[in-house]
Amino acid sequence: PGYRYWDSDEFTYDKDGNLIGAEKQDVSRDETEYSGNVNLGFSMGKSVLQLNGLFEQRGDSPTDRERITADLVSGIVTEQSDQQSTTRRNWEIGGDYDYEIDSDSRFRVLFIANDRNSTSDRIRYDVSNQELKPNLFLDQLSRDRERIIRTSLTRNVSEKQGLELGAEGAQTIRDSDLKMGLDTPGERNESYGNLVPVSIDNSKSTVQEIRYEPFMIHNWQINDRMSLETRLIYESSTIEQSGDVSRERSFSFVKPRIDYRYNLTQSFQVRFEVERDVSQLSFSDFSASVDSNDEEKNTFAGNPEIAQEKLWRYDLNLEYRLPNDLGVVNSEFYYRDAEDHIDRIDVSTSPDVLRSARGNIGDGKWYGVNFDISAKLDPLNIRNALFTTRLRIRDSEFTDPFLGVKRRREGNGRWGLNMGFRHDITSKRLTYGINYSNDSNDGEGRKQFDIDDIEERINQPSMSAYIEKRAFDNFTFRFESRNLTENQWCRSRTRFVGHIRDQQVREIEDYCSRSGIQLALRVRATF
Repeated sequence: PGYRYWDSDEFTYDKDGNLIGAEKQDVSRDETEYSGNVNLGFSMGKSVLQLNGLFEQRGDSPTDRERITADLVSGIVTEQSDQQSTTRRNWEIGGDYDYEIDSDSRFRVLFIANDRNSTSDRIRYDVSNQELKPNLFLDQLSRDRERIIRTSLTRNVSEKQGLELGAEGAQTIRDSDLKMGLDTPGERNESYGNLVPVSIDNSKSTVQEIRYEPFMIHNWQINDRMSLETRLIYESSTIEQSGDVSRERSFSFVKPRIDYRYNLTQSFQVRFEVERDVSQLSFSDFSASVDSNDEEKNTFAGNPEIAQEKLWRYDLNLEYRLPNDLGVVNSEFYYRDAEDHIDRIDVSTSPDVLRSARGNIGDGKWYGVNFDISAKLDPLNIRNALFTTRLRIRDSEFTDPFLGVKRRREGNGRWGLNMGFRHDITSKRLTYGINYSNDSNDGEGRKQFDIDDIEERINQPSMSAYIEKRAFDNFTFRFESRNLTENQWCRSRTRFVGHIRDQQVREIEDYCSRSGIQLALRVRATF
């Protein structure tokens, strides 16, 4: 079950800080998910065959939203009701075949095939005298399919060196269709919620990618303290889009990687990695999609010209193992040199019709350091207890495509903190634990820039806890709670008159949402 309820408040201010509006929302979602999987293994002398399958289904998941809005300037209060229904089906089959040619050689084949269908229907009503009058209809359908096959031959070329040669081929397909109806003059259609169908650019689309990747991996145990892994991948792909837009493009990339490890002592290890990485595109960015976070914007535009983001990754890891196996302290220093970074760009067809879409904004960089500590609490006389901490400090620099100024990467707050505690009471077959997380809310890294607004997301610390008991030999009972602090998720949105570069503030919206504590009891049994 995935039932959820949350409520929210939003207050709107003019550019001088005067309160001009207020909004209250109550949202409930009822959702049930069914899933099953199977794994089969066969051993046949020198061969091993493993097969697995997965099926998931989320039936009709109704979401009801009630919204009351007050315009404090005119004194008008309006009420709206929003009804949304979503479905999703997903299946996947996969497997791998491993054949031992001799003591030094091994041949392997892996494959995956999956298919996911999802639908989402939304109707928004104006409520007056207990009567519902539709004013917006959105119907989105999508289907994602993927087929991958990978084959490789691994051989020990010497006592300390190994070589793997192989190739991977993949086909990825996404079908999407988006329909919208509005309460405007024209002929109404029952298939559009009894509203007038509205044309959406690039709303019906099929995107297909055919990708080939031959690769070579070399492992070298230089001596007892040093090892080196080198990898070279050549990626060749063709992306074709059909439907409202017809477009075909081909890409090719060389992706090397070096991984060097040096054990200064038995307790202290240094690891250095350099890698050329190419991101996989999200095909949902190619065509129009629904904007579910802004009532003033019903849809996002698609961008058939979007290209992959390219990265040079540099990582330095220093790992120290505490004496008496009491834990591990690790520090990671990283730097990313990005080309064709993906964010929102201007795709307006005219100065009077402002539109944005996800696209490539140019080059940039981000960097930082992560500190991880995992320590047993035996010195404090707490046996079988583990304390973990992860601290992330980061920064970044990109050129904003709307303002032409330097800013930080979206979602790249200055710091983040995660802490956890776990205690196993083995004599009673009992385990309990607590987790805490927090992120910074300062700086431009928490902001999202668009063509006519800026959103700043503000998070509060969150905490979760659980207790787990094994009983009756094969049953495990787990009681868990989330959002113990009942934190709020808040957003501040500044809207502008026209393009953001003109810096004419229209209004500022302060929004906060709450979902309360979530409790769950899970029972697992093995037979």
